[in-house]
Amino acid sequence: MDYNNNGYDPNANNNYDPNAAAGYNAPPTPGYDPNQQYNPGGYNPNPYNPYGGGEDQNAKTMAIISLAAGILSIPVTLWVQAFVGLILAIAGIVLAAISMKKLTSSKGFAIGGLIASILGILIWIIAIAVVCCALSAIANAGYGYYY
Repeated sequence: MDYNNNGYDPNANNNYDPNAAAGYNAPPTPGYDPNQQYNPGGYNPNPYNPYGGGEDQNAKTMAIISLAAGILSIPVTLWVQAFVGLILAIAGIVLAAISMKKLTSSKGFAIGGLIASILGILIWIIAIAVVCCALSAIANAGYGYYY
């Protein structure tokens, strides 16, 4: 049936291809396979990072905080208050241990935080020992034995 459309029947299934009518076939895009899945490497645990890979940002942040807490524990122990320095050192050790467990590489900040926190605890122990010895010497001053 002719509908005054130059022989075109909209109900016919004629697999119309506009490129074939003009005699032009576009070359395929190099390296593109429309049937290939986007992530051939496997499961992507982070849907917000489609490229995958990388390490946990929270673990890196914990490693940096452990380094800062370990470094701050030393002057805080010596000049501010010893128990605040001890709390900072313990927090630095805990954060360094957690971040070292989560990180697979780039553990430098976590190792630095662990070393600085252990050094902060050692300085805290030495500072407490010095204060105890000084208080003991002051308390016993004037009570010497005279013959």
